[in-house]
Amino acid sequence: MKEKIKKIGGIIANAVYPPACAVCGKPLGDDTGPPGLSGIHMRCFSHTIPLKGNLCGICGKSIGDDDIYCKDCNETQHTFDRSFAVYEINSDMKDSLYRFKYQSKREYAEFYAKSIYEAHKNLLHFLQPELLIPIPMYQRKERVRGYNQAALIAAGLGEYLGIPVKTDVLVRAKKTVPLKDCSFTERRKILDGAFELQEPLGVERVLVVDDIYTTGATLDACARVLKENGARHVYGVNVCIGAGV
Repeated sequence: MKEKIKKIGGIIANAVYPPACAVCGKPLGDDTGPPGLSGIHMRCFSHTIPLKGNLCGICGKSIGDDDIYCKDCNETQHTFDRSFAVYEINSDMKDSLYRFKYQSKREYAEFYAKSIYEAHKNLLHFLQPELLIPIPMYQRKERVRGYNQAALIAAGLGEYLGIPVKTDVLVRAKKTVPLKDCSFTERRKILDGAFELQEPLGVERVLVVDDIYTTGATLDACARVLKENGARHVYGVNVCIGAGV
């Protein structure tokens, strides 16, 4: 009975608020999107840049055919073991993520999670993470926004992988200034001591989920805490990443 009521509620909600494309924001209509994905117009999928070809073996950025690592990872000793993403960031995906984070477009999380799973399911099963942890937000900031966007993506991905998601094991212990215009060194200094573990980890392989990879400083800060508390391998997965060098 509960499932029937839930289904009817979903039909009514879709009639009043039609599902919108995660890229352009317009109603989806009958456009089912590319094979294996939903929540995006087929025409809008051409505006995304799925990562392919030679990718950095550490952060997952697109790099030259003869390279192994990107310039950033050649010059930086990361704490995390490996990270990967689905799309190269561009204006369309920036707009999509902005609406997702600041305009309460929570339904986009399904498209993001499915994108990650379809792009990296073989790698994810090979790495065998035992636990998914979303990058935590500062508690007051999350209360104001009403949700943690990384947690929504992690929840969807956890269902596809059949892996538990924990949103309370790792917390952001202090408020930090916006990192958008900070260098990697500045970010690392700002994030020092920003994260804390609230309970025993109990696993050795952790997958940390976020919406976008910029320098890896946030993932490093999380990985440092996780490895200090029993994790042997910490991986990261993101919806988008910047272009490689």
